[in-house]
Amino acid sequence: MGARLEAGGEQVTFFVSDTGIGIAEEHQQVIFEEFGQVQNHLQPRVKGTGLGLPLCRKLAALLGGYTGVDSAPGVGSTFYATLPVKAEAVAASGADGAAGGAGIAHRGAS
Repeated sequence: MGARLEAGGEQVTFFVSDTGIGIAEEHQQVIFEEFGQVQNHLQPRVKGTGLGLPLCRKLAALLGGYTGVDSAPGVGSTFYATLPVKAEAVAASGADGAAGGAGIAHRGAS
């Protein structure tokens, strides 16, 4: 868990990492959708409602930022939210993610 000031000092990224089972690239978009969950044989029972990451995505978008994940099966995951240091108004149509998933970023597996 940590935070870093991005180059130029205009954005800050908050992140949390784990060494869990990881998430395959083809499932990484699903976890940012409301009620989206990924089944995995290593985790026989899915836990949670599937609302935490979508809420984080929406909050980050409202603040002018975005969320994402770097993950690979068997390696673990790093979830992050990047926000502007100085908040600016964001158009309401893009903040709810209805326009094709605004506010979601994917850097691929590391």
